[in-house]
Amino acid sequence: MSPERTAELIASYEPKPGRIPAEAWSAIGPFVREVAGRLGYLSPETMKNYIHAIAYYVYWTYERGLLLDVEIIFTPSRVQQYVQTATTHLVPSSRASHRASLVRVGREVTRRAPWPPPGVSFEMRQLQPPYSSQEVELYLQMAGQLSTKFRRRVATAQLCLGLGAGLIAQEYMTVGLEQLVLHGEVFMMEIPGERARKVPMHQRYVDLLLDIGEQHPGEPFIAPLTGTAPAERLDRVLGLIKYPRVWRPSTTRLRTTWMVRMLRSGCNLAEVMYMSGLQGTKSLIDLVPYIDFRNVQDWFAEAATFHD
Repeated sequence: MSPERTAELIASYEPKPGRIPAEAWSAIGPFVREVAGRLGYLSPETMKNYIHAIAYYVYWTYERGLLLDVEIIFTPSRVQQYVQTATTHLVPSSRASHRASLVRVGREVTRRAPWPPPGVSFEMRQLQPPYSSQEVELYLQMAGQLSTKFRRRVATAQLCLGLGAGLIAQEYMTVGLEQLVLHGEVFMMEIPGERARKVPMHQRYVDLLLDIGEQHPGEPFIAPLTGTAPAERLDRVLGLIKYPRVWRPSTTRLRTTWMVRMLRSGCNLAEVMYMSGLQGTKSLIDLVPYIDFRNVQDWFAEAATFHD
């Protein structure tokens, strides 16, 4: 076992051909080698596995516009997102190996990231990632092609209320055409209840809801089931929707997708908290890994020149 051989492996490491574009590797290669060199001593064979994991993970974060800073990149929530979304092609043992390697790296190279100490297991939170734009398009397309008018109505309304206004589950059955109000040139969803608020909606979802509301005036957008207890109506009616070959979208992930879109839109923290009806920031903090940095030069310049 030779520290010199390990150092040589780090200095000469290159990713497998075709895995990382040459231009990207020229940008992240020095950082990858620096991170690997900050680990405690590992044999050359073990280091090879670690530096592979570091390289592919750092490339994944680089593609999302993150700064090459260990405190930004190696956080528990970001590693969680990577393992859940970018390693699904690996066999379970390889996924577990990548996860374990990145957890160790995060513990050793960061000072501020909230990693549990060695000996304390790192349990990934079960926050489900937002739906991708491709998944959103697929769901909207399939909703309009379901076998009955009732199912098309329910499926479309669920998608529009979740993706367009970020409703929580108990609010779905409380809104209809009368809650969709035009303010100037923007339609707002006026959500009643304990978390009453107004949410501006994208015209795409507005048009679909207006069509449902005009066909079913005086009813909530999602068709109610008679003879069902109020607390059970949403689950019962959504349970009737069956999409071909994919799981039915969950209200939680639809809301997460909407919140990520709001955070990406340029709305500030106070505005997003108001529109979402949140009382605290933990849910928003959990979404940080899904928010890509803007162009670095732009936001550096904006932050440096801002003055109240």
